[in-house]
Amino acid sequence: MKVISIVLASSFVFAISCFAEDAPALKNISGENYSWKNVPVGGGGAVIGILVHPLAKDVVYMRTDVGGAYRWDEAKQEWIPLQDSIPFTEWNLYGTDSLAVDPSDATGNKLYLSTGKYCNESWAKPNGVIMKSNDRGATWKRVLPESCGHVSGSGEKLAVDPNNGKHLLYASKTKGLMESDDEGETWKQNASFPSQIQNADGSSTVTALLFTVFDKSSGLVPETSHTKTIYVGGAGKGVFCSEDGGASWKLLENSPKDSFRTCIGSDGVLFISHKDGIAKFAAKDGWKDITPPTHKGNYSGIAQDFSNPKHLVAAFLQNKKDPPMFRSTDGGETWTQLKNVLENTVPWWNPDVQNHRLAHVFAMSFDPFHPNRVWAVDWYGVYRADDITAEAVKWTNLEKGHEEIVTLGTLEAPPESKFRLYSSVADVGGFDHESIDSFPTKATFDRGYKWQTTTGIAWSRSDKDFLVRVGGLVWNKPGLGGAYTLDGGETWQLFPKNKLPYKDIARGRVVIAGKGKRIIWTPQTGDPYLSDDLGNSWKKIETPIPLPGAMPGNRIFSYEQPINVDISDCNRIYIYYKQQVLRSDDAGDTWKIVGTKTPDSKIIFTSGVKDDVWIAAKGEGKGLFRSKDAGVTWEQIPATKEARLACAGKNPPGKEHSAIFLCGIVGETQGYFRSDDLGASWIRIDTLPNQRIGNDPNSLCGDWRVFGGVFVGTNGRGIFYGAPVTGK
Repeated sequence: MKVISIVLASSFVFAISCFAEDAPALKNISGENYSWKNVPVGGGGAVIGILVHPLAKDVVYMRTDVGGAYRWDEAKQEWIPLQDSIPFTEWNLYGTDSLAVDPSDATGNKLYLSTGKYCNESWAKPNGVIMKSNDRGATWKRVLPESCGHVSGSGEKLAVDPNNGKHLLYASKTKGLMESDDEGETWKQNASFPSQIQNADGSSTVTALLFTVFDKSSGLVPETSHTKTIYVGGAGKGVFCSEDGGASWKLLENSPKDSFRTCIGSDGVLFISHKDGIAKFAAKDGWKDITPPTHKGNYSGIAQDFSNPKHLVAAFLQNKKDPPMFRSTDGGETWTQLKNVLENTVPWWNPDVQNHRLAHVFAMSFDPFHPNRVWAVDWYGVYRADDITAEAVKWTNLEKGHEEIVTLGTLEAPPESKFRLYSSVADVGGFDHESIDSFPTKATFDRGYKWQTTTGIAWSRSDKDFLVRVGGLVWNKPGLGGAYTLDGGETWQLFPKNKLPYKDIARGRVVIAGKGKRIIWTPQTGDPYLSDDLGNSWKKIETPIPLPGAMPGNRIFSYEQPINVDISDCNRIYIYYKQQVLRSDDAGDTWKIVGTKTPDSKIIFTSGVKDDVWIAAKGEGKGLFRSKDAGVTWEQIPATKEARLACAGKNPPGKEHSAIFLCGIVGETQGYFRSDDLGASWIRIDTLPNQRIGNDPNSLCGDWRVFGGVFVGTNGRGIFYGAPVTGK
């Protein structure tokens, strides 16, 4: 019976013991310090909320749909991520449903956050929580579990009473109106709020709620110390109002039924953007349509000057660049359309190619400490105009630190390529990164790769300038197939569309085999094909068993890597398919089944040792498995209990085999690990507690230039790079 220990990458050793009769002991070696950082890309995902503190100067927060919340650092002119302490088992919490500050807290330290990408989905746990921070998001306490937050650009749903910082309301999607009287420590449902709506058939449903707004000017209810007048938006129902601090509610007649954003000023007048325009409500006058007459229709962001409640800005909802934006100085009675110009700070944001210019403005906010300064957020990032009254309003995109790219397929970091890293991402195609310390100069759509999504990348072991990409349009459309480069990624040439193997071939993974230009593509929609002439002709691979759907799924969110080329022999290829391993020793010309009844796997890779191949098995309790006979027999690597992701990287000094990286569970510890001795021992390499890299990690790539270097792709927090502090 042998003790198995795990080593933390820090100044101390963290040992976990488990027992295995036949397992080799893991060596108890001292860990090394790891440095983690984002590979800068710059935005790349939707920012759906912006919140400027009314009393604390330069305290600004923004929230994203899939990448968590951030705080602005005015001194460094960059965004600080606030949720990186959340582990990958709780990836659903990286969705942000709402943000709130205590508007009476002059320190600006109190912050509340409702989380959840998805609500009531069996595959997305936990189901959203409300978190509280007393240090501007540096640390968090969870105060309302199972709040069922659900990403939305409407809002804000969570609000702190401006006259009583202990009183909070949360307009939930499924639980009605939740209320707290002790700064969020405990919660109860507001029993008088009409959450249950009676349907025509006699059944009832809970109204999904969209926003909560307090009218500070209405004063307090003496008995409860709650602000008297409160407004709550109900999806498809309208605006509910309480004039007694939440003790009773009524649905306001003629109120907008599909609200998006709200603001209310010192005069108690409420403004709402909605699908039919902009509405204004004053208790004595009722509702009034104040939509700019030149642009009727759906409006999104709207904001009100902290020092002048009649000074407004609003944005017409438009999913392409340059939406009409307006300013009013008389409470919406008249409007002037803004003349906007963009000062771009992100090189690859090419407004002539993509909609990287105020496309779909989700939210806006004035800044109380900088007169006429306005913040705005959209599909890709954050903008700021320092003078909204200027004849030409200059918007600057502030993207340093905001990393929200969603990786999909493979990341590749070859040892001698022209570019430092090649990435495959959603929405904007991918990047050929000149550096991992600065923004890319171009996206692939500016290099000849003319569609939105890359799902697979491959590089040639024999020609450093030959690489291939495959992908498709949006989530599940075929697009144009794939592309290749002969100059290391400087330019990409599309596969001839009329020569593709079949009409709707799309997505999947790709490898380059042998010493020529052989491309082997395992699409998501059919059998694997190979091409020896850069996609001008294709041949279906003949295998002992059919391989339809070797790359499973029908959308971009499939993270399997079922095909790989042997690091030590570019003619040897492995394919995993339904608990069987197929191998080719002649670059794909012929194939044979070498392993059967293997663990259900999602990733297959090699270590650089002859005949040594590894698989990352699906599910808890599975871990890493290794074959020393080229895929025929398999044994589990001791202590590995879950292998969410795994890959090989640059060889340890003096070794003929690669380092092995694992995202999963070793012993009883969850995290990121490295093994320098083919699984005999493991070093934990993720820094605790604020660098868990937990936003649904989906791609792991060893750095073939730096020993110990590893890249991690995520579902909304961009690409991370970790390396020993001694790494060069």
